[in-house]
Amino acid sequence: MKFVWASIKICFSLLILFFGSTSVFSQLDERTIKLSGAYFWGEGFGEDQQNAVKNAKRDLIERMIVRIESEASYTERDNIEQYSVELETKTSTVSRMELRGLNYLPAEERRDGSWEAIAYISKKDFEITMVTEENRLLSSLSIALKDEEEGRLDSAIPQYMDLLATTFYFPVPFYATVSGSDTVELRAFLTAKLRNWLTNLNVEALEVRSLSTDQHSEFYFDIGIEYNSMKTSNLTLRLNKAGYASHTVRDGRTKIFYDLPPEELNKSFTFIISPFIPTSIDDEKQSILYNILPNREITLDINFSDVIDIDFDIIEEPNGGFKFIPEINNLGVYSIEWDFGDGETSTETSPIHVYDSTSSESIISLTVNGSANLSKKKRLTEHGKLSHLLNPKNSDSPIESQRLTTSISNDANIGYSIPISQKTYLDNVIRLTDGQSLTRYLNQLANRNILEIGRKSDISNPLLSFLAIINPQNRRVIAILSPSQDGIRFNMVSNETIFDQELASQYKGMGSVWFQFK
Repeated sequence: MKFVWASIKICFSLLILFFGSTSVFSQLDERTIKLSGAYFWGEGFGEDQQNAVKNAKRDLIERMIVRIESEASYTERDNIEQYSVELETKTSTVSRMELRGLNYLPAEERRDGSWEAIAYISKKDFEITMVTEENRLLSSLSIALKDEEEGRLDSAIPQYMDLLATTFYFPVPFYATVSGSDTVELRAFLTAKLRNWLTNLNVEALEVRSLSTDQHSEFYFDIGIEYNSMKTSNLTLRLNKAGYASHTVRDGRTKIFYDLPPEELNKSFTFIISPFIPTSIDDEKQSILYNILPNREITLDINFSDVIDIDFDIIEEPNGGFKFIPEINNLGVYSIEWDFGDGETSTETSPIHVYDSTSSESIISLTVNGSANLSKKKRLTEHGKLSHLLNPKNSDSPIESQRLTTSISNDANIGYSIPISQKTYLDNVIRLTDGQSLTRYLNQLANRNILEIGRKSDISNPLLSFLAIINPQNRRVIAILSPSQDGIRFNMVSNETIFDQELASQYKGMGSVWFQFK
């Protein structure tokens, strides 16, 4: 349940010349209209009769215009949180309203060849026009407020926009009663409504997807937008960079295109959120709204770690050297630097490097775009084999062929044995971050009778099996857990430990694939 308070300070002047007695003359002429208090009038001059009449009508409207200077304080409060939007508006406009009962005196040609015309409307006809328009606006406002109160925000917002544009047609300020007894100036109230909606949107980066090729970067950011826990539309979102288009938000979601290779795995992007003006609003009102609706700038952190795969392999050359082969999904758009771990480096894509015979092992690193966050490190053993590092930033401990050990407290260690025959397969499994690729590879190994795969009930001994956890929404592998030892498993993706009894709660709603080597 929402309560709305609005305090409006209105300073206005009605620019109408008001002369003479209030009696109505039976014969209407220039003197009657100008001197009688029963009429509003405007005077126009022009080079021809048509322009004189047009200018007379404009003069009439401008004489009736109210110049509004509003200061509004607007607060919405609900049971969860309180927020407020301070609004100040200063508006001055020429009314576009068609006045019922508008008349003209016959235009007269002046001595200098120009023309003069008088446009007028009786105060009675003007009041009838205003009452008709006010009733229409009040009815529309009541429907919009009810729609918002009942959670139909996508219906209420376009109505608020249409009503706001309509207030610019009125030659006098329009007041409405909301929340039972509060009387507000409608233009300021509606402006505050729309600004409050835009200001309090919750905007979140949901997912990053990559359609990059070897020669082109192509990323999509899925963005979710809600207002008071309701998915909202009637918005456009664009990246605040030259050359990027606006994208329409539908049912609280949109996708943003980005075609540059990121310099970091986590990067901040600034977006511009704008109200989307529905096509159901007529063109003239749309032109008004384009100039007055607010925009909002928001910064989001985008994480590319799930879609940028950086890896490399080696091929031993006949001369005793090694050829280093990068494995990056869109290699052509990146700059590459190799560090061979012996003081030598290279910027070639696939360099061949010969190590000194005295070298026993080296830590090899592949760095992309000069960023430490876009890098991969591996250990080259004395036997010419590559192995992963547990933690490239803090540890040089490889996944060895005998035993993997990780600390879970100051005085306790766990580990598990990996037979040399399984190591290559497990290395390949760890590289696969896509759930579909992982299950396809595991099924190939199962067909070759290397392992068994399936649900927990399909495995001979779940405690001695590996467990892959897959996010069903984006099909990303979020964990590969080692066999259990003393009730504890090791996550080879995040380098963290987890107790068996915590699996159900930690990975609730996630998909699981159990596999056990034979």
